[in-house]
Amino acid sequence: MQIERKRGHHGARPPDTLFGVEPDIPLDPRWSGYETALEKVIDEKPISHPGMRFLYSDINFIVLGELVRRVSGKPLDTYCDEQIFKPIGAALHVIKMVGYKRNFWFDETGLQWVNPSPNIRSLKQAALYPGVALIEGTNVSVGRGTETLFEMFGAPWIHAKKLAEYLTKRQISGIRFVPADFTPKSNPYKNQRCHGVRVILNDRNALDSPALGIEIASALHRLYPKDFQLDKTLPLIGSRKVLQSVKNGGDPRQIVKEWQQYRDRFRKMRAHYMLY
Repeated sequence: MQIERKRGHHGARPPDTLFGVEPDIPLDPRWSGYETALEKVIDEKPISHPGMRFLYSDINFIVLGELVRRVSGKPLDTYCDEQIFKPIGAALHVIKMVGYKRNFWFDETGLQWVNPSPNIRSLKQAALYPGVALIEGTNVSVGRGTETLFEMFGAPWIHAKKLAEYLTKRQISGIRFVPADFTPKSNPYKNQRCHGVRVILNDRNALDSPALGIEIASALHRLYPKDFQLDKTLPLIGSRKVLQSVKNGGDPRQIVKEWQQYRDRFRKMRAHYMLY
């Protein structure tokens, strides 16, 4: 690996700067930018053979608190208070919302809908996204390039009626499936006729969207084992064990049931940090 000194985003600052602007507060040298990180990388011994492939997840700030704790030995709030807020004379106060309940759907808050992503344009799409988007990295279109993305999925090699009938027989709570044909304006299958299903949300309170994703992946693998790229769902499934269970033809309901203990453990752990 060859390391060269790169410039900042605007080309006039070293990589220690933030978007080309020199920070007013000096940060811990261990957090000083890409160059320092690369130098530390090349100081470490290789953990695999050259050319070996592995999966990683770009989770960015999701684990920022844990990264700060491991490097500084302090919780994120303490570190930020000492290194950022106090030096500039600021005090952080988190103000809780009044009248909000955690079981609210967004349209029950009285607030105006704002797209959380350019491609999630409605509450229905947001509800279906964790399920339908599970197969987005595969060779199946999830409706990108249409007006109803994440509300349908398909491919040129899918038989729409057959898939709709199979998923309907699964009796998935809160969901109904109907055959659908569409021509997306985005890849995969840009400007190609795709056949699949439209996902109709009947009861959003009964919907288990991650479970829906496993049902969809399982159905496609069972019906089209030579066509569907099941392995490409691993980055979003996040578990080789779950992926292997789908490969082995396991019942999606049983697969979901087996991860409940881990979900419950996580919910118990996060409860301490929840404001609502």
